[in-house]
Amino acid sequence: MINTLKQACHRHGYGLESDIAGEDRDISFTYDKSAVFMRINCSNQPGQAGVTEVFSALAKAGIAVDMVSVQPCQISFTVQSRLADLAAAALAKIAVQPDMITDCVKLSVRGRCEQPLLSTIITVTEILARANVPLLRLAESYGLIEGLIAPRHISAACKALARQFTCYGQGKKHSCAACRQQP
Repeated sequence: MINTLKQACHRHGYGLESDIAGEDRDISFTYDKSAVFMRINCSNQPGQAGVTEVFSALAKAGIAVDMVSVQPCQISFTVQSRLADLAAAALAKIAVQPDMITDCVKLSVRGRCEQPLLSTIITVTEILARANVPLLRLAESYGLIEGLIAPRHISAACKALARQFTCYGQGKKHSCAACRQQP
């Protein structure tokens, strides 16, 4: 289930505008509580053969992956929780057993027009650190920052991020008690 910060905080249609270092940009937040993080050690496979085999097996099973990272000795990605067992079975057919973290929430922060927000990734990591929200993984690409966190931290993460940004409802700046209260 994908929820937006504005739904979590307001139950209305509100936008968020950045207060970061004077930037005048719209920022949106979403979170998805149905993410499973999978990590595969591929040090036994030469070159890209292991990578191709893994993604081919998942594609044949009809499984979409997200937050993909390919490194010399490791492949990691997320799948929807409802597909985790199917993904594990598809990988078992090629003798691959992934490490899985099944209790994840994918938190996404996006800037308007998908432009890189140079100070945003620093600010997001600082905000989450101050709120004691540990990151299981963090990725950034041209205006989209995606992180994995434990579900028990989603409320603190949303509140901490909302405090950094100005809430706008129906075109008027306001102070939202739900967003502004301390975690």
